[in-house]
Amino acid sequence: PGSTWSYNSFHLQIAGAMAADAAKITTQEMLQKYLIRPLQLKSTYWLGGQNPGLAGNMMTSPEDYDRILHGYVANKLIPSWVSFEMERDYLSPQVQVSNASTFLVKLLGHYSFCNYFECFPPKLSSFTESCRKANIHMDAGLFGYYPLVDRAKGMYMQIATAQVPHSQKDFYAPTIASMVLRKIIKFWVDRGLGLGSNEVSGGFGSPAVREEAQEVAAELLKQTGLQMNFDELWEPQELVV
Repeated sequence: PGSTWSYNSFHLQIAGAMAADAAKITTQEMLQKYLIRPLQLKSTYWLGGQNPGLAGNMMTSPEDYDRILHGYVANKLIPSWVSFEMERDYLSPQVQVSNASTFLVKLLGHYSFCNYFECFPPKLSSFTESCRKANIHMDAGLFGYYPLVDRAKGMYMQIATAQVPHSQKDFYAPTIASMVLRKIIKFWVDRGLGLGSNEVSGGFGSPAVREEAQEVAAELLKQTGLQMNFDELWEPQELVV
C-alpha cells in the first residue's frame, strides 16, 4: 500500500467480507440493510449469491442509481469524511502504476477508491493540474454507463447506456461513446442547474461542439487502438440520460 497501484476487484471483496464479519451478517444482508432498504431501491441487486461481486456484479436501473448518487452526495449513506477519503488521489508521484493498469490511467485519469479523477483529452500527460482543480469524479463503465460527481460545482449526473461490445476489437467502444456524450452534454446540465461551465457551448449540431467531440473521440479511439471512426460509435443502443 502506498507504493504500487494495480486495478483489480479483490479490494472490494476483502473490504465487504471484513465489514460483514464485523456486523455479524452476510454481505447480501449488509447491502440490504445499509443501501437497498434505506434508499428504497426497487431494481437493485448483486449477482453471486452469498459472495456477491461487489466491484462489477450490481444490477440496477438509472432511477435506482440516481437515488444512490443523491444519497452519496448528500452524505446520507456515509459521512463526508469517508467520501473525502474515497475521492482522494491515491496515485501520488511516489506510487508506481502497474504495467497492466497504465492504460486505464492514461485513458481515464488518476484513481481514487472506486472512482477516477476525470481527465479528458486533449492533455499533455495522464493527469493534469486542471483536472485536479476541476475535481470531477467518475467511473466510466464497460457497457457505456457514466456517473459523475462534480465536487467543484456541487452536482452529479449520470449517462445510462446499455451497449455490449460486439467483439474484442471494439471492446471499449461503448465506454468511449459515453465519454463523448458526457463531453457534449455536461454544458447543458450545468446550464440547466444554473451553474457556470467551462465546457464548449452550443448544441451537438454546432460546429464547435461537434469538432471538440470528434477530437476527443479520435484521441480516445487512438489510445484504445480501435479501428473505427466517430460515426461508428453511434450504432443503435438503449440510451437514457
